Amino acid sequence: MRFLVSGFLIGLANLIPGVSGGTVAVLTGIYERLITTVSSLFSFRAKREDVLFLLLVAVGMAVAIFTGSGGMEFLLHSQRFATYAVFFGLILGSLPSLFRRLKRVMTLPVFIGLALVMVPQIFSIRTSLGISPITLGLGGAAAACAMILPGLSGSLLLLILGLYDVVIAAVSGLDLKVLTPFGIGVIAGIVFFVKLVDFAFKRFRDWMDNFIVGLVVGSLYVVYPFGLETQGGVLWGLTLIVVGALITALIDRYGLMRR
Repeated sequence: MRFLVSGFLIGLANLIPGVSGGTVAVLTGIYERLITTVSSLFSFRAKREDVLFLLLVAVGMAVAIFTGSGGMEFLLHSQRFATYAVFFGLILGSLPSLFRRLKRVMTLPVFIGLALVMVPQIFSIRTSLGISPITLGLGGAAAACAMILPGLSGSLLLLILGLYDVVIAAVSGLDLKVLTPFGIGVIAGIVFFVKLVDFAFKRFRDWMDNFIVGLVVGSLYVVYPFGLETQGGVLWGLTLIVVGALITALIDRYGLMRR
């Protein structure tokens, strides 16, 4: 049940533009195991319990995406302020647990994590790679890397690269000329980057823990609700933030965030 719920929450996060499913994987305490399991799967070393774990998470994500897309679309259009306030609270409430994991504080990886998430948002960085099989493959690989790292959004990175509209139109129209090189890039990106992150966790544990703190703290900027139209007022927004933080605190207390 724990892993189904975790997968469901990750799936919901992926429905929100700019919000990272990796962040929610950290909040629910399964991020590192997810990385290790996927890495072992690609190396054909996965154990039976690892495959079951991955299957439960994938089922939870699929249920969230197929059942929650309509509701989340409605919330983002009609209750964007409230939705972002709750997610802001969820992330805020996870910080004590993340800081407890730190054996020592390292400022450089924290600031690198912050910059990776916040700089593209603050400066509204946009570019265009042009459309070709090579650029679509590179875009897919980059988006996969962003989806794996907490705090980064694959859809946001595609927007920065100027590929978002092309990929969305291709998904809607099942354009295989676009989807095939893009999909190959996504798979290659996942295989390479999961291996890289798994290696980094094993060799540079303290650095990675601090880096993830920076990514998660930076994601607070992405879902900061008070720059939006404050439906219901500031007090309502603060109440929703507290509710979100309490939800994460309860999850932490009853073991969902335990490794």
